[in-house]
Amino acid sequence: MKIRPMISKQRHPCLLYHVVAFLVVAIWGSTFVFTKLLLLSGFTPAQIFTLRFLIAYAMLLAFCLWRGIRWFSDTWKDELLMLGLGVSGGSLYFLAANGAMNYTTTTNTSLIVCLCPLFASALIGFFYKSQRLNRTQLIGTLMAAAGVVVVVMNGHFVLHLSPIGDTLAFIACLCWAVYSLLMIPANAKYDTVFITRKVFFYGLLSMIPYYIYYPGLNVHLLFEHTSLLWNLLFLGCVASTLCFLAWNWTMKKLGAVVVTNYVYFNPVTTILFAWLLLSEPITLFFLIGTVLILVGMYLSDKHKHSNTMRKIRRATEKDLPRILELIDFGRQKMRAMGNMDQWTHGNPRREVLLQDIEKGNSYVVEDDGEAVATFAFVEGPDVTYQHIYEGQWLDEPTVDGNVQTNYWVVHRMASAPEAHGIFKTVLDYCFSRTPNIRIDTHRQNTHMRRALEKYGFHYCGIIYLLDGAERLAYQRCLTR
Repeated sequence: MKIRPMISKQRHPCLLYHVVAFLVVAIWGSTFVFTKLLLLSGFTPAQIFTLRFLIAYAMLLAFCLWRGIRWFSDTWKDELLMLGLGVSGGSLYFLAANGAMNYTTTTNTSLIVCLCPLFASALIGFFYKSQRLNRTQLIGTLMAAAGVVVVVMNGHFVLHLSPIGDTLAFIACLCWAVYSLLMIPANAKYDTVFITRKVFFYGLLSMIPYYIYYPGLNVHLLFEHTSLLWNLLFLGCVASTLCFLAWNWTMKKLGAVVVTNYVYFNPVTTILFAWLLLSEPITLFFLIGTVLILVGMYLSDKHKHSNTMRKIRRATEKDLPRILELIDFGRQKMRAMGNMDQWTHGNPRREVLLQDIEKGNSYVVEDDGEAVATFAFVEGPDVTYQHIYEGQWLDEPTVDGNVQTNYWVVHRMASAPEAHGIFKTVLDYCFSRTPNIRIDTHRQNTHMRRALEKYGFHYCGIIYLLDGAERLAYQRCLTR
């Protein structure tokens, strides 16, 4: 049977994730008011950061102790990954960003830090080929960056350079870009609450050297002025706990590049809050810059179209190392979502995957020449589907003598953490080959079960693998 060489990349953007990302940036844009009040009352930037993260960590720790806590990552390398997230998205970022304003203007700091999406896109694209921007996306992100310049400069296109301050601002910019990069492998293996709690923990732990030289938190100020306590609670409970959770969650759903681009909106929301709370005027340059950012964000979220198609092809033995890597990504994702009993003890084994390749049943999905997903597509009958319990297949023989139709089976689907829309891409391709597909999954694989039902599969009953393991069976038959 001839394989269609190319299929277009389909996507169904979820408005909710974009709205959440925007709201997070809007809240972060408002924190300057609350932070400024604390600064004027005698707190240092480091003390404000530490108190914010202490509140946030205590909240998440209490929640995890109540729900059932997981203290450590799977490996020491993953624990180092969490340390990197805590430093890049926590201590070093906040110290660099706040320290920059002691040496340079607020305009310089805001401008440099808010250009973070440019550096994040470049950094992520360097390590993940499938995440590289196409021409439209590149034009969009440059347009949004230009909009940031127009909003921040506000008609005064003169920068007062300060080597120390501007360097610190650039370090903060790079820190957030690194944080976005590190979130890709972290999201592939661990749930959002665990990652965020680790960010707060290591952000606080890495502040210890600072307090050796500059001890004290000035906590007494909170009791002398109770209004400061409410400001700090907002920064700790909302701007830190809820916003970091929401930000990391949207990164898992939309991808690091798309979500990081929302940082472009930060100066817009800051000026809007200044207008609402401090009666600062809205200028023509603000409106022009905002339009540039909005149009740029729209273009930067445009994925590749017909001239750069997602390709599906049969796998060869040369693909086996990458297939094994993709299978491991899939296994990690299952563990992160609470599915601890599927793909255990080294399954699916190398021999099985190699057998898929030799029989012509193994496929890879490519983005720009890089394999980002794998699956097996096998023509039935499948021996494990001969008997089904507590239900029946959609096309089983009926009492009036209708015969069972031919069907195909999808097995061993897995994808890279930076790849999105793989499930629909694979099934669209498979249904272009046959109208009748069966598939099974583990009872604990709730993510797959929801995806199957959303795509139109029907739950049919329980089947048992050759080793006796239970699986839930699904089928979609377009001819019925």
